[in-house]
Amino acid sequence: MKKLMILISATILVVSLVASANSATFVAGLWFDDNAFADKIFYPYVGSDHTNYVTSVGGSQSEVVTDADLSTYLYCNTVGSPGVFMQIDFLDNKLINGPGPDLALFELGTNDRFDVMIGTTYKTFNTTYTGYRVGIDHRNVNVNAALIDLSEWNLFSGAVIGSVTVRLDLRTPPYNTVPTLAVVGALNSTPVPIVPSSILLLSGAGGLIAVHRKRNT
Repeated sequence: MKKLMILISATILVVSLVASANSATFVAGLWFDDNAFADKIFYPYVGSDHTNYVTSVGGSQSEVVTDADLSTYLYCNTVGSPGVFMQIDFLDNKLINGPGPDLALFELGTNDRFDVMIGTTYKTFNTTYTGYRVGIDHRNVNVNAALIDLSEWNLFSGAVIGSVTVRLDLRTPPYNTVPTLAVVGALNSTPVPIVPSSILLLSGAGGLIAVHRKRNT
């Protein structure tokens, strides 16, 4: 019985270590866990007509926002009324209010601005040049980033959220440009526990114990 329990404990430990081991991805001067990028987008205010307002390059609108590729992107092609807002969801990893910036929004070209909403409160963030460039249409363009600290919303340290909403048609003077959104990544994140696998593993362990006891009675 003791050997069986040791085997089960070792199996659980190995599975936990494998599940928690994340490799890293480098984007324009910043490192991210591989699963720390956005997972899903949704247009809560524009509905099914969002394709009329947003143009994507390099894939579908969802694909270009949820990958880690700076050469794929989307932008608003018109001034929406009352605005074009995109909800960005984190499914396998949640945003956490940790030390320093917690979220990075990467965009291309001239420095622009993002309105970001958490709950019902908007904050405006300017992008700055990262020092990196990416090849787009046979030319190199600047990669800019807005680094966002969840403390701006007075969230407590360690607070966890699953989504933010970004305005895509906010224009920046003097050229009235809109942001070209390429990558969205969580600098501080916490993984979502894989509950089904854990339950199956523990259920299997319980079954082994029951069989072992039955054989010994």
